[in-house]
Amino acid sequence: MNVSIEDFTEADFEHYMSYAVDEYAEAHVKSGKWTKEEAKSKAQGQFDRLLKDGLKSEGHTFWKMCLDGKKVGDFWFHRNAKDRSKIFIYDTRVETEYQGKGVATASFSLVKDRLNRLGVKLISIHVFTHNTGAIRLYERLGFDFVSHIMAYKIEE
Repeated sequence: MNVSIEDFTEADFEHYMSYAVDEYAEAHVKSGKWTKEEAKSKAQGQFDRLLKDGLKSEGHTFWKMCLDGKKVGDFWFHRNAKDRSKIFIYDTRVETEYQGKGVATASFSLVKDRLNRLGVKLISIHVFTHNTGAIRLYERLGFDFVSHIMAYKIEE
């Protein structure tokens, strides 16, 4: 398996934006945090605030996961301006047909090495509890839970 990590191009960013906002909105609806009616506008608002300058937004980095030269996934993170040793992963995904085949694990090894060379020592990520596959992956990769947010929805 020939996995690589490459910088996004403008075309990659445009393609990413064509689905990322909708997927983010859908995850919030599935979690119960947002209603279906409000999700798209809230998600778009967050993306607009974070990525004011698109691909060139300060502190934000987008890499693509490639398998044999073909883009099969995305990795978006923000590097902390006050402490450059910390990043927060906003999004990481592997195309459905490549999930469960070791692409994410191999990619993370490359990402971790690249981040280490940049001086990064702490990687944080938020994962919705309904995304059990991602939770299993991150635990397997060595991530630890550092907090839990719990919610109780009162039905009428």
